[in-house]
Amino acid sequence: MSVDAMVLDGPFDGLIHQQLLGREVGSRDASLWLHHMTRVLTVPPHYHEREETVVVLQGQLSIAVGQSVDQLTEGEDPMVGGTTVEVGPDATIQIPSRTVHGYVISGLPARVLIFLPEPDAITLFPDG
Repeated sequence: MSVDAMVLDGPFDGLIHQQLLGREVGSRDASLWLHHMTRVLTVPPHYHEREETVVVLQGQLSIAVGQSVDQLTEGEDPMVGGTTVEVGPDATIQIPSRTVHGYVISGLPARVLIFLPEPDAITLFPDG
């Protein structure tokens, strides 16, 4: 059992990625991330191999959910025909596996918990 979390600079300026669960910190079954956002920023369209559960703890997000990468044709915009929702604290969003999604952080500061049922969860982009 591990009680230490890995704290990393996020992939975007203004985002701190903290890994609470995952193979690197002793989990064999799941990943749990805590994201702290300190500036307005856009997380571009991406997906994960397994479903994702997002819990907004603080702040305001505009989350866009697009198509499954399994239904895309080359060159197609994965967000066409998608849905966008505005969410705030206490909102929980479940995103199906392999579904392209992104979000804009608009209410600051923002804190989001992200759960993925795999210990080696990674972020993938539809264009490779």
